[in-house]
Amino acid sequence: YFILIKPQRRQQKEHEQMLKKVKAGDMVVTTGGIHGTIAAVNDHTFMVKIADKLQIEVNQSNVAKCSAPEVADTQEEEPSGGGKNRRKRS
Repeated sequence: YFILIKPQRRQQKEHEQMLKKVKAGDMVVTTGGIHGTIAAVNDHTFMVKIADKLQIEVNQSNVAKCSAPEVADTQEEEPSGGGKNRRKRS
């Protein structure tokens, strides 16, 4: 029970909490692999903007990942350490 069911319930609760926090402007990835931005939040669906003038309606349960726009922008940037993270070869 503790090995199989408990972790699955925890993941399900985390997913439900994530879906409750989703708002317009957040970047999402669906379970089908479609990347887009939330345009509108409805009762059981999201309107996801995937291109200019192109929106699709997806069920809330089909959203796999969600991130705020400012978080996604900082993740794409590479750290500029000036070579500080490089290993020295001997």
